[in-house]
Amino acid sequence: MLTSAASLAVSLYALAQRDGSAGVVKRLFALYWFSIAFWSFFVGLQAVFLHLMPEILWGWLLHAGVLFVPTTFFHFSLILTQRLTKHRTALFSAYGLTLAFLALNSFTTLFTHGVAYREGYAYPIPARLYLVFFVCFIAFVLWGTTLLFRHLHSARPERKGAFGTFLAFHLLACVGGMDNFAIMWDIKIFPLYPFGLYAVVLYACAALYALKRKAFSPASLPEAVLSYGHAPPEQVPVSSVGT
Repeated sequence: MLTSAASLAVSLYALAQRDGSAGVVKRLFALYWFSIAFWSFFVGLQAVFLHLMPEILWGWLLHAGVLFVPTTFFHFSLILTQRLTKHRTALFSAYGLTLAFLALNSFTTLFTHGVAYREGYAYPIPARLYLVFFVCFIAFVLWGTTLLFRHLHSARPERKGAFGTFLAFHLLACVGGMDNFAIMWDIKIFPLYPFGLYAVVLYACAALYALKRKAFSPASLPEAVLSYGHAPPEQVPVSSVGT
């Protein structure tokens, strides 16, 4: 529950900020953290939910959060780094895959099937297509992370430290979070199991620090860039038309 509470705090703090042209970036960042909070909420309170609902419904709700984590992170990265126009097709594909996996998990047993219990905890059992989702998860997170590291070099000096701190803990959380997937295949790697998930709490603290320092508020960018992912067309003076 600590992970869920910390993630929700980041989401709400991002939504509460009024930062002009960076509003789209903050809303996507909030959605990304809400997806993590939703996912970890059903993990943390599984003992309660498994008494209130069927196992299959619990697993579906859990993955409703998981599925949107890489997609919203990728979307956030594209907007912040002004790459939306260049990679618009990739973003549409990411959301399309997310909805496809959600449908597979809703109406078939090709994504997950049943729940396994290990050391007192429940885990959805991955089916044939779950590995495809895992590969997509890694691919979109790595893609977005690469874009953010490139963006770090062009960040304003007063914001570069906070942005770099966020990225460092982002990498730590990515490694720690892999335990959530490994345990589904009954793979336990110390210290990822059982401590990996706590890296997300540190990641949330780094995210709050970055938001406080306005690391995701590139003041040099016009509103159109942050809203649409590209700069507006250059205005041509009327006097130059036809010359």
